[in-house]
Amino acid sequence: MAARRLSRRAPFHARTAPEARRRHVRDASRHTPKGNRRRRCPMVTKGGGITMQRILAALVAALAGLCKAGTILSFAVLIAVVTLQVLGRLPGVSAPAWTEEVARFALLYLVAFSCGLAALYGELVNVDLVTSALPAAAQRVIARLADIIVILFCIVIIPGAYAYVANSVGERARSFDVPMTVIYVTILIIPVALALFTLARLFGFGKPMQHEEML
Repeated sequence: MAARRLSRRAPFHARTAPEARRRHVRDASRHTPKGNRRRRCPMVTKGGGITMQRILAALVAALAGLCKAGTILSFAVLIAVVTLQVLGRLPGVSAPAWTEEVARFALLYLVAFSCGLAALYGELVNVDLVTSALPAAAQRVIARLADIIVILFCIVIIPGAYAYVANSVGERARSFDVPMTVIYVTILIIPVALALFTLARLFGFGKPMQHEEML
């Protein structure tokens, strides 16, 4: 009996190493708050694979990065050609003839690349005179319905936009030798980008529609 009592009251360092490690882990987990305990990430499966949600997030991020680069490039071209036009008004300075047409084309690409980003981040024009007075739950439902309507509308006009681009094959720009198909493709990019980024927002990516008015 004395030996048993002695073994039960033996100090922590006298126990075997595996038992000590198990006891230490149990004590640490017992005293650790539930919010700080490490949990398995829901996006990673047991085998360490990547789930569909992470794949979609990477795809949306890649498309958004491509549209951001296109927006910046289009805006830079627009600023450059408009600057040439302004300088061409000075005495002794002549602007190239193609600057006016390039400015219009750059503006088309600027809209084509930026409209999808505006939909993803909720920066499109939003008339909320009625919805702002509704409860938050009703506002969310109306926002989802509006997104679905936008997606359906884009799907309806995509075939017509593709036909318009296909019919422009063989046409050339007037001021410089560029196929007009390169320009008219922006008409197809706009509904495709709106549909994809609005669908991504429905799945929880991006930001909801902004209701506050920025002054």
